[in-house]
Amino acid sequence: MSSYHYVLWIPQVKKKEPCVICPQLEEKVLCDIDILPPLYVRGQILSDSCDIVLNYSIEKKLLDKTLIFNYIKSDDRGFVIYKLDLNEQQTDFLCERLRMEMPNALYHYFKSFFHRHVFHDDSVDSLLRPYTSSAPIKWDDTNVRNEIVGRLIADYERKFNGECKMHSRNYEKIVEKLEKGYKIVEMHDRMGRLYEHEKNTLNERTFCNFLMRSFPCCVSADRKRLLKETIAHLEVLTLKSESSFSKISTSLGLGYSMKGYYVGIGGLLFGCISTAWSLWYSTQQANKSSTEQKEYQREIIDCIQNETAGLKADEQFVLEQVHQINNRMDTLNYRMNKIIKRQKK
Repeated sequence: MSSYHYVLWIPQVKKKEPCVICPQLEEKVLCDIDILPPLYVRGQILSDSCDIVLNYSIEKKLLDKTLIFNYIKSDDRGFVIYKLDLNEQQTDFLCERLRMEMPNALYHYFKSFFHRHVFHDDSVDSLLRPYTSSAPIKWDDTNVRNEIVGRLIADYERKFNGECKMHSRNYEKIVEKLEKGYKIVEMHDRMGRLYEHEKNTLNERTFCNFLMRSFPCCVSADRKRLLKETIAHLEVLTLKSESSFSKISTSLGLGYSMKGYYVGIGGLLFGCISTAWSLWYSTQQANKSSTEQKEYQREIIDCIQNETAGLKADEQFVLEQVHQINNRMDTLNYRMNKIIKRQKK
């Protein structure tokens, strides 16, 4: 029998120990590496021990195998430590991977026991990696903590840098096609989707900033400066795509909302559905304590304050970049108007 230890970080924006918000997860198919077979899973967390019971099967929807992750400890900065015991007979591909590392898809699945995807899309933090060790985790050791947190900060660095490169590349492709008058409405839609994607990704900076505030010695001053510059650059790129989307909408005569008729009908239907859902949800939440609700509200307020503070710190830099963006978009707007007039003729 061998033991393996995993440190899971539950993204949060204020100090508090992770609490279970969903003790029973829905059945799901996981596959974070395309060449591997699909993994069918269903998880639950035990209320008395916080142990995680994972029922799973490979390729077929049987859920005939079980793994138990034993809860070890947690702290008020969002970290939870689990231990898994595996014997020599457990040799399927999931057990073999767990001997080396916890798959990202499984870690992301486990986070749903504790974590609401409130400030971002539920896919954007799936690239964070859990920490795996064959030896017990000495969480009280500062060096160990710094190593674990440093890995997470590196994941955020890699993600934000990758997003900047991908955004710049996609943005330039869209603008190039717009300048040639190629499928203007389609390019308008793609610009809108690009903006929404970057806005979701950018919301993760609140979690990254919380980590760096909570563990100020885990990252050097130079790395903090570079990360801050990367985040500021990502903010500028997000503003750029928002500004472009708005100006293209105006050029097409669609306005920022685009296709208002369909939006209006959709809004009416959504309102009906929302009302019904609200009635159901309020019934489900009737037994939830007022203390938990207030705590959740404070969490949202803290996050908004952190977001605002971050934006103010880079306000001058962002304003200069936006001015350059507007100048370029004015030129693009002029060209698009000429293209549209030619097409009408």
